[in-house]
Amino acid sequence: PGKGGQPPVTPKAATASPTGKGAGAGGHEKAAAKGADPAAAAREQLQTALDALHRAELTGEPEAFDAAERALNAAKAPLKGTAHEGDLSQALARLPVARQAAADRRLNAEAAALLAAAKQHSDRKEPNIARLHCRELLARFPASAVAAEAKAMLQALDAPPSIPKEK
Repeated sequence: PGKGGQPPVTPKAATASPTGKGAGAGGHEKAAAKGADPAAAAREQLQTALDALHRAELTGEPEAFDAAERALNAAKAPLKGTAHEGDLSQALARLPVARQAAADRRLNAEAAALLAAAKQHSDRKEPNIARLHCRELLARFPASAVAAEAKAMLQALDAPPSIPKEK
């Protein structure tokens, strides 16, 4: 409270907009300007959709790609016939490529984790568990980057132990 039990006085500059019409009026001016310029609204919608696509590319999450696809498709009508229609087309073309690349990264990461587990079990002298991991890797990810290494490891694990020759 202010002096004498009265509420404190708020400085006028804190409540006024640059136009001097008060805090609420500035927001309405922006909304009115936005409605008056459909091209600006379309650009903003495109930017939002591109941001969603970028977020999806960074996270690699399927849900993020779905959200980006919805946002890009929603921007089609407002951008039709504008200078930004080409940007939208490029983003729509990039979407399936980015989605597939994210899926490939996930699969390669899973395959690499199986190979790492197989190596750990092999190092711990647990060949049966190492074999299981190698077989699972080869069954689930036969075309992965680490499949050849898993196959070689499995062959080494299945090879009969070498007995040193006596002299």
